[in-house]
Amino acid sequence: MSSFGKFSLVPAAAVMAMVAVPGAQAEMTANIGGRLHLDLAEYSSDVTELGSGSEIRRAYLNVDGQLVEGWDYKVQVDFADGDVEVKDAYLKNNWLTIGQFKVPQALEAMTSDNYITFIERSQVVDAFAVDRRIGAGAGFSGDNWTGDVAVFGQNARVQDGGKDEGMGVSGRFTYLPWKTDNGFLHLGVWGSFEEPQNTVEEVVRYRARPESHVTSVRLIDTSTIDNVNDIMKLGLEGAWVMDSIAVQGEYIQTDVNRKTTDVLDPKVDVDFDGYYVQASYLTGGNSRAYKGGAFGRTKASDAWEFAIRYSTLDLAEQAGVIGGRGGEQTIITLGVNYYVSPNLRFMANYADVETKNYNDGSPEESPSVLQFRVSYDFK
Repeated sequence: MSSFGKFSLVPAAAVMAMVAVPGAQAEMTANIGGRLHLDLAEYSSDVTELGSGSEIRRAYLNVDGQLVEGWDYKVQVDFADGDVEVKDAYLKNNWLTIGQFKVPQALEAMTSDNYITFIERSQVVDAFAVDRRIGAGAGFSGDNWTGDVAVFGQNARVQDGGKDEGMGVSGRFTYLPWKTDNGFLHLGVWGSFEEPQNTVEEVVRYRARPESHVTSVRLIDTSTIDNVNDIMKLGLEGAWVMDSIAVQGEYIQTDVNRKTTDVLDPKVDVDFDGYYVQASYLTGGNSRAYKGGAFGRTKASDAWEFAIRYSTLDLAEQAGVIGGRGGEQTIITLGVNYYVSPNLRFMANYADVETKNYNDGSPEESPSVLQFRVSYDFK
């Protein structure tokens, strides 16, 4: 079992111990939940073989509830890759969260994968947004706004003993300037300051799949960027919902600041960015649900959803400095979802991919992707 798998036993054992303690733990509650995402993808490869196939994308089990009065807990693990991987593992009160949790970055990242419109999040969010990290966060909200900030280190699975782990701080603010019974307008901004893990080379890397996870191939890839001092990120987000129509989009810029180790060979900073826009329509008078600065579970049953997304990711800025494949990737995705119930849906996506690489002389590529998912969750 990996060290991450061993880590996952700690919260599980702690929960079991607390259940066994009488008196002080009498107020503890426990709710069992989980999700299962089954994927199938057929790739029409161009130059690079992508490899069609299937996978269990996610197989989560989680327990959450009240630990003691005023404090909630959640422990969530994923069994999809044949090993136990901790996703969420935290304690939380009205405003403070301690443990491993989602770092406040990006609307699509903060929206559960049970509720995103397409099978995979956009390549822009996948490449740049930080997922779950160990740290502490504070969150506040009003009738039409949310504010979150977090200080974080590494995810438990990438801990490397004997080295100082990378640290970061991130903050996100959302605001609803307009809200009615039929719709709303969401605006958001977030930013982060991150330091890489203190290794000899202090490296980071940015790359992206063609918005499909069955393949492990990334057609654009910066390769490792060494001598990194810090990374600054800025994200802008917006969403508009009116009855059955929903539109959303995000822009993320990532600035990698590098150390100058030799005055005769200065290290050049590199900047990357990307954005996506999407629109969707739900039948049966249904509407996308929203709460706390992110999208939630729709109430749709026996309903169809039709969607289109355009995304572009630019990893080619000053590409000659860092090696790798750099490049730009543009993807147009068409999606159709059928909601059997709010927690069971069948999803189909077709994606047309255009890739340009600059660093290693790789040719332009134009693969396409046809993929399907069965998505089920319970709580």
